[in-house]
Amino acid sequence: MPEKICPGPNTAKESKRAKRLIAPTTQNFDFALGRARGVTSCWVMDEDGEKYFDAHSGPGVFNIGHRHPALEEVKRTAVFGYGANEYPSYESNELAKRLASLSPGNFDKKVFFSSSGTESVEAAIRAAQVYRRSPTMMAFEGAFHGRTSGARTLTDRAHVTRYSYPAFPVIRLPFPEENTEMGRPDNFMKWVRRMLATKNLGEVAALFWEPIQGEGGVRVTSRPAFYSLLNEIVIPNGILLVADEVQTFSRTGRWFASEHFYIQPDIICVAKALGGGAPIGATIMREGVCWPEGGLYSNTWGGNPFCCACALATLDVLKNENLIEGSDMLGRTFEKVFTKELFRLVGNINGVANISTSGMGLMCRIDFKDPRGNPLTDLRNKVKEEAFKRRILLMSAGDSALRVMPPLVVSEEEVIWLARELARSVASAVKNL
Repeated sequence: MPEKICPGPNTAKESKRAKRLIAPTTQNFDFALGRARGVTSCWVMDEDGEKYFDAHSGPGVFNIGHRHPALEEVKRTAVFGYGANEYPSYESNELAKRLASLSPGNFDKKVFFSSSGTESVEAAIRAAQVYRRSPTMMAFEGAFHGRTSGARTLTDRAHVTRYSYPAFPVIRLPFPEENTEMGRPDNFMKWVRRMLATKNLGEVAALFWEPIQGEGGVRVTSRPAFYSLLNEIVIPNGILLVADEVQTFSRTGRWFASEHFYIQPDIICVAKALGGGAPIGATIMREGVCWPEGGLYSNTWGGNPFCCACALATLDVLKNENLIEGSDMLGRTFEKVFTKELFRLVGNINGVANISTSGMGLMCRIDFKDPRGNPLTDLRNKVKEEAFKRRILLMSAGDSALRVMPPLVVSEEEVIWLARELARSVASAVKNL
């Protein structure tokens, strides 16, 4: 049977309209969601009625899947149109209480609500600068914290930061990725000491840290190297630790990826999966770090009852369906099946391309590098195209990786199917090497 044209004519029409009407963003204009939206869980539908497997979740937004019955019930019963940020509500109080209880740190906390991840980061910047009375921050190479002014200043991705101006000084540290030379504590700290030799660390307000760099390539932090940084630089100088968990929240086998490191950040930023699809962000702060008076910061729709109700329902689903614990096992299953199937299809091709998997929980990556460790970006992009032909939606990460982040409601059978289909996509792409 001849391969069906992908995308179909109606989807192609909407894609063409999007290119004409919508400002260039991060959207993929080669695909358009169908108006019927009659597919749930891990599957979405295009304008031609074709089903696609969502292997990136938004990325990381739809951890409980698309149109989960619990959220459909919230939409049916929740009250719209009342309460923005001027008054608290039962929903906002209850959500703040639960986030404070779930997040690491045996101390009193305050929660600031916003509408997105980048806004939650902006609130963390504001809190740190007010608390430390200093504008200077530390952040890592390859970091992504958002696209608004302050968050973009912390970000180290060229396609995000070009044509922009920094909002405050940032000291940029190398990222200590596990299983790399920079992940070795001695090597990492040698570079850190050299970079900080002329800096006044007493003026640094906070270190912003992603436990796993999502946009930067799904790179996991080396625990030993990070502990060395905390013990030698961060803690002795009173620098606040801000964990950006906007993409990692509930996805790595724990509620917060920070828990894998047995540390208690002063501030934690969450969003994306928190609302299950509703736009909400939260900045969870040690009580003493939160700004001391009203008016220093605010957000028009932060803490509105509807989005908070969606978040509460999402937390219930994650807990009651054991999705967080299950993600750890499913992530290992994906890596095992993908590696075995890829070897069966193409054998050992390390002399041409090193294709590896890594990650944590269901925040996985497939990485493409040549034998010298240089990124094979073209091969990565070709694999993404091959997967799209198989009705699988993926997102790139960094210069050489593909993010594999299906909804946590994915079944083991679907994970095995996905791993095999992606291995076949790689096999099709490497034929042309």
